Formats: sequence, C-alpha cells, structure tokens
Amino acid sequence: MDFNLTKEQEMIQKMMRKFSETEVAPIAEELDIEAKFPFSSVEKLGKLGVMGMPFPAEYGGAGADYIAYIIAIEELSKVCGSHGVIVQTHNALCCWPIFTYGTEEQKRKYLPDLLSGRKLGAFGLTEPNAGTDAAMQQTKAVDMGDHWVINGTKIFISGGGIAEVYVVMAMTDKSKGTKGISAFILEGFRQISEKGPEARFTYLDEFVTASCYAGIAFLQAGCATVHAMSFPLGGTYNVPHGEANYALFGKVLEKYNEINPN
Repeated sequence: MDFNLTKEQEMIQKMMRKFSETEVAPIAEELDIEAKFPFSSVEKLGKLGVMGMPFPAEYGGAGADYIAYIIAIEELSKVCGSHGVIVQTHNALCCWPIFTYGTEEQKRKYLPDLLSGRKLGAFGLTEPNAGTDAAMQQTKAVDMGDHWVINGTKIFISGGGIAEVYVVMAMTDKSKGTKGISAFILEGFRQISEKGPEARFTYLDEFVTASCYAGIAFLQAGCATVHAMSFPLGGTYNVPHGEANYALFGKVLEKYNEINPN
C-alpha cells in the first residue's frame, strides 16, 4: 500500500495551508474571544469547494476523496479549531446524511446549495436530558397528515443559529427504541426568525467559540419545511415523506425549566 499523498492531495494540502495561514490565522484569536462566526472565510471556503469536498460534482460537490477532505480539515484546525469544526460538521453531519440516506428529490433540493457553501448545514441530536444516548431523547415528531408536528428541545448544535438546513432527530415510535427515531430535514430557520411574532424560532445558547453552538426549541412546532428520511440510528424506521404548511416555533432555553420542570 502506498501511503504517499497523490498529486491532487498534495495540491489541496498546499492550498489549504496557504489559505489557513493567510485568511484564517490573522482572525482566529479574535473570532473565538468575541464569539464571532467567520462568515467571510466560510464563504471563501465554499468557493474553494471545501464545503462540499467529498461529494460528487453531480450534486455540486468538489469530487475529492476523503483523504483530501481530512487534509483540508487538518490544515484549518492547525490554525483555528473553530474553522475545522464548521467544515466537518457541515459536511459530515448534515450533507452526508442527506447524500447517503435522502431521496433523490431531497438530494437535488438541498445538496447544491449546501455543497457550494451558499447555505450552511447543522445537525440536531443532543438534548438537555439526553446526550449521545439517543434512545432517551424526548423530542417527538407526529405525522398530522399534511404536516409534521415536532415537540422538544435540542442543544449543542454546531452552527445553530447560523445554519439554514438542519438534520434533526426525533422520536416517531417510542416503542421501537432507537429504531423508532427518524431524521428530518428542517430549513428556513434564519428567514423564519426574522418574520416577526407569528413565526417564533429562537436560538437557545450563547456562542462559545467562532464555530457557534446553539440550541433550538420546538414547542408543538409545525415546521415550515420538514422532510422525513430513512436514517439508521441503531436501526431504520421509514417515515412517510411529509411537508408542513405552517411555522410556529418555541421559546428560548432560558425558560426551559419553566416549560419542562421535570
């Protein structure tokens, strides 16, 4: 086995090292101290193809291999861990589930904007009362026929409050344990949050680094655009494709104990 980098991988390594040193290093400390999200450098990463590096060009990706993708994250993280987290979370936790388990319609709808970096993706699994123990999560999704209703809270979402496409895990059949957990694609949060009191979506935690960690609350929330997909988290439970027709989102985590004292 040849452990040497290919010419393409070496080229990407040099490109990312230069980018990290010239574009990221000068702002890295300030970003983390002031908890600013690096919109400008992330936009540039999108133009370089980094926000969709390991995905095929058919969907707008760069078509690079995973070694090249890991090299890109490594070079960014040497200089700024937050940039590495942003790229990794976007690619691995949002784009990859949609690419791997989404329908062809979902791939065509979401991946071009995500892989180009025009939109940022995030992933919602962890909850206040359930960390990585997914079977204990309390967020539920109920199929109402013409829309889904999601009720619950997610926290520690990398990119939360910034991302516009979220892959969110919710329980659709408690009796099946982890096999009753389904993945939903939620979009439009940033726009919804700006539309006033009739569409209340709020971000629950403060930024702690430039990569930003936030939470979201769904309190009997009929979600603006929700698509169910098959996603094996300890098993696969297929949920019928559904799309909601209204938006009403929850309150901030500061009031979580008032809402759910238990």
